[in-house]
Amino acid sequence: NQHILPRLNLYEIKKFTLCNKMVEHVCEQYLGQRFSNPFNVMIAPFMTLTSAPAFHQLLADTNAVVSGSSALAFFNIGSFVGADLDIYTKFESVYLVGSFFIAMGYRFVPHLRQHFPFPALACFGSTDDYPGDDSLVYVSSTIVDVFTFLNHAGKKVQVIASRLSFMHTILSFHSTLVMNFVTATHAISLYPFQAFILHVNARAEANGPREIDAHRKYARRGWPLL
Repeated sequence: NQHILPRLNLYEIKKFTLCNKMVEHVCEQYLGQRFSNPFNVMIAPFMTLTSAPAFHQLLADTNAVVSGSSALAFFNIGSFVGADLDIYTKFESVYLVGSFFIAMGYRFVPHLRQHFPFPALACFGSTDDYPGDDSLVYVSSTIVDVFTFLNHAGKKVQVIASRLSFMHTILSFHSTLVMNFVTATHAISLYPFQAFILHVNARAEANGPREIDAHRKYARRGWPLL
């Protein structure tokens, strides 16, 4: 298995398990080792591993998910240089998620339309009252606002407040490649065969400047646009 399985993708390994029971057992052991703790690999650039249990609990308590490049790296067993940690949650949970990172030494970095300190912005009673509704950094009817946090090492965490649910936002992404997310209990990819077997990307939204830049970024990382 040291010579064969590392050369196979997940789809090929799954087919390989059908040979016989012995091969199936060997494949299961290999996958167990390969995916022993991708959650820790995903968050390692942004926090110490001693903080992993608390972050895991935060996702469970707020029904938040990790998506974007970090979730893509989770399935790809690795990380991307300069990638952010993108956390999607309901607006009502933004304060809890943001406060978690502030307690770890991150600082809130407001964009040009955020004229209040983070606690004031995150504690508005409803999205209808929120002052940034008509001035989003990411123009999307599915997002209330984006809250950015930086630490002393320059690592960036973005907390994206979804207007309805995180799935509503993820299904509005620019392309199918990044339609993946990691919850407290599951990791889900909506287009796994296309993303991790064929290594291609498909356009899903309008082609504005931001979308085109994103398509080019992932093409450079090995996922050309169909």
